[in-house]
Amino acid sequence: MAEDNASFAAVTTHVEFTRSVDRDILQQICALNLQGLQALATAAVDEPAGRPTGIVRLESWAASAQQWRELSHTPFFLFEWLLPAAELNDGREPVRDDWRVNEPEGMWRRDERWQRFARIATYLTVEICRHRQAAARLLLGMPALQCERWAGLSLAQVDARAQLAAGQLDLRWKNDSFWQRRVQAVIAQEEGQSALWRNTLEGIQRLAVLGRSPS
Repeated sequence: MAEDNASFAAVTTHVEFTRSVDRDILQQICALNLQGLQALATAAVDEPAGRPTGIVRLESWAASAQQWRELSHTPFFLFEWLLPAAELNDGREPVRDDWRVNEPEGMWRRDERWQRFARIATYLTVEICRHRQAAARLLLGMPALQCERWAGLSLAQVDARAQLAAGQLDLRWKNDSFWQRRVQAVIAQEEGQSALWRNTLEGIQRLAVLGRSPS
């Protein structure tokens, strides 16, 4: 019974959330997820050293276009910013995370496809934090303070962040079983949609908890 109640609550949260956010921004999030996953998987193939743990199954997976769309179709951003809120909007130049780009485990971040995705993600993050604050914490999976700091960035600060974004963005939950279950759900022939739905709800529940954090 408790499990049923939890599932019902998760479904209710998902329905209420998707109704509160216009379809256009959800489509942008899904499109950005798709671009990031494909850039990450391709870069991981090209640069075998330091491959991201959570995407290993995608490297040799000959997915169809439909499977890629299903994998990326979530009402939240499947990537996360690695910089803390304290580094945002404090009047200083952003800290360069060169080690993430130039060290062996981060060489894949130099791939132009990943860098292009990261720059676009920077501008969309600012747009959402400024104009859709009510939904930003769940859409982006970040605490309230971080949303506020992103919203307060000047144009020059946003541009500086975009130039360094490739080293400051990563796949969300890359080192746990979330992605293994998600890829398996997409591949599954019979109960794939049900398993994929449960996996998406799991992500929503995780981000709902994170979004309630003040910082």
